Amino acid sequence: MFGYAELGGDRSMVSFNKVDTGPDGGECVFKFLYSNGSGNSRTYLIKVNDILVSDMTFDPTDSWSDWKYTQVITSNSDCVANEDGKTFNKISIELAKEGRGFIYLGGMDFKVTAHEEVDQADEDHSDHSHNEAGEDNLIVNGDFEAGLDKWYMNSGEFVLDETNVYSGSHSVLCMDRKAHWNGIEQVIDVEKVQKDATYRVSCYAKIKEGATSDKIKLTFRVQTYDNDGEKTFYLGPELEDIVQDDINDSDWSYYEGQVTLNVTGTITGVQFYAEGPAEGVEYWVDEISAVKVE
Repeated sequence: MFGYAELGGDRSMVSFNKVDTGPDGGECVFKFLYSNGSGNSRTYLIKVNDILVSDMTFDPTDSWSDWKYTQVITSNSDCVANEDGKTFNKISIELAKEGRGFIYLGGMDFKVTAHEEVDQADEDHSDHSHNEAGEDNLIVNGDFEAGLDKWYMNSGEFVLDETNVYSGSHSVLCMDRKAHWNGIEQVIDVEKVQKDATYRVSCYAKIKEGATSDKIKLTFRVQTYDNDGEKTFYLGPELEDIVQDDINDSDWSYYEGQVTLNVTGTITGVQFYAEGPAEGVEYWVDEISAVKVE
């Protein structure tokens, strides 16, 4: 939401006015990029419409030029919106009363994430971060056996489907797409991502309507921060690293490629999404994974 702020001195604060919470409600996610070279932890208070919803401790970084990323998630019942249900008058971050010293705040990202309710019977399947081979998978619930948990559509609409699946009980159908990049997306835990590492990305996909054949692609969107400011990298497999990217409307097709995360600066955010088919093409996707290979 901003480029840079220095929070120092007793009761220092920064605030944001008229914040859009989105139409659907859900958990309130506050993400912070900060530098704290003081050697001591600093505690700040997160307030929404002047009501305390959480506190946040910013641990020391190696130096003032070293940046780290942290976040806090609060219940939507804690973050009371205005009567329109879509805005907050103010979000503020202020130093706790007993605090001293300062931190550099390189940015804050706020969003509301809507989550589908998961049946009690599905709770044991809520974390699918390992595939059957036991390999570490960056993707959570890539087989959709926990419903739509952890997923959202970056533009367009999507539904959980039980009528056409590659394996298990569910797949996802992506619809109402207005551009090739519209697709299902997930936020990746930055603590699990390694710079310069290579990941094997894969999924199964099938076209429903709008075309008989097309291309599919899996892409990382990576945000970083350094002394030059914020950067965004869009990283997908190069052509020579793709095993297969053709999909059709008659059979489930396997897609696989390799992506190396060649980025500069400190990684502050990572999203992973499916894209590729042309505008208006509806398609199913299932068994999504991203596994580090080197």
